[in-house]
Amino acid sequence: MLLIDRGKNACRIANADAAARLTPNGNMYAERGHVLENEIREMFNEDLKKSGLEIREAGLLLNTDFPDAGYSPDGLVCKISDPTDKYFGIVEIKAYNDVVSRKGGPKTLKLNSHERIVDTYYGDDGELYSHVYVGKHARACANYMDVPLNAQMQIQMELLISEAETCFLLLYNPDAAEGTPQLKIHEVAPDPELQEILRQRLRN
Repeated sequence: MLLIDRGKNACRIANADAAARLTPNGNMYAERGHVLENEIREMFNEDLKKSGLEIREAGLLLNTDFPDAGYSPDGLVCKISDPTDKYFGIVEIKAYNDVVSRKGGPKTLKLNSHERIVDTYYGDDGELYSHVYVGKHARACANYMDVPLNAQMQIQMELLISEAETCFLLLYNPDAAEGTPQLKIHEVAPDPELQEILRQRLRN
C-alpha cells in the first residue's frame, strides 16, 4: 500500500477557494459540502486529541493488490505520539441536506412517501419552486442502514483500499431540525461480503 502526498496542497487550496467564492462555481450542494467538510473535520480533530489521536491529511491512497483503484480519504486517524503516517482509521464526511429545492409545486411534484413540501417560492427565472423535506441527514443519523447504498459501498471500497480497521463516517448538517443531531458519527467496520463483491469487480 502506498500513500501519495502529491497534489494534496493543491486540492486543499482549491477547496478553500471554492468555499470563499461569492458566486459559487458549480452545484451549490457541492460548494456547501466543501465548506462544511473543513468545519466538521476541525471539530472532530479537536475531540480526537482528547484521546491522544488526530486527523492527518492525505493525498491518494493506493493498494498494490488493486493497482487500478485508489481514493483520497477525508482524513486519516493516527496516534499523536506516532510520528509516522501509520493509521488505523479513515474519515469520510457527508453533509447531507434534510431540505432541498426542487422545481415545481404541490400539483406537479412527485414525492416519495417520506417527503413533504415545506414551502414554495418563485425563482429568479419566474418559475415555481418548492423546498422539500427529504430527511436524508435525519434518516442516515437514525440508522446506518439508511445511509445511501452508494455511500455504504464507497466506504467499503475505502476500507478495502486503505486496509484500515474502521471508518469514521461523520454526518454533519448544521441546519438539522430540532430532534435531529447536527452531528452523528458512525464507526463502520469492513463488511466481508460487500468487500468480496468489490474484489471481484476490481479483478474483472
